[in-house]
Amino acid sequence: AYNQTVEGDYDKKMRRTQNRPVARGTINKQVGGMISGALALSSFAVYTQLANPGAMLVANSIWIGYCLIYTPLKRYSVHNTLVGAIIGALPPFIGTWAQLGTLFTPETMLLSLYIFSWQYPHFYGILYENRYDYKKAGYEMISNYDVDGVKATRHIKYSAVLALTTPLG
Repeated sequence: AYNQTVEGDYDKKMRRTQNRPVARGTINKQVGGMISGALALSSFAVYTQLANPGAMLVANSIWIGYCLIYTPLKRYSVHNTLVGAIIGALPPFIGTWAQLGTLFTPETMLLSLYIFSWQYPHFYGILYENRYDYKKAGYEMISNYDVDGVKATRHIKYSAVLALTTPLG
């Protein structure tokens, strides 16, 4: 909800995101902000009642990382995919800390590594199909600087290596 609220003007420029509520004008940014805030507060309230403070800390750090680092970084650096992959790989730590009271277990590390390695092929598929829209919207993506497919090819190979060498892959 937060991402769609702050990126409504960018979402309008992309076929993939132009029908999101703020981009389409179904709701305005103020209403989107209220929905986002209500969801964040509700999540906080649930975590304070049902989970330990560590799990709540991990969950909130993911929200902060996604909203305040990854989302704005998409307009300034091609490294946004790396940041997004790291943030996207953190949710297993919430469950581990909530259930076991510890942050690191071998299973959690393997699952997070698997999710991290999956982020690249997943996103590059989306990026390839929507590369012109991302550029039109002003996002800094690797495809913006791709010369004859060299950089994109290198990243796709890197993604394949990650996916094939991950213990769960």
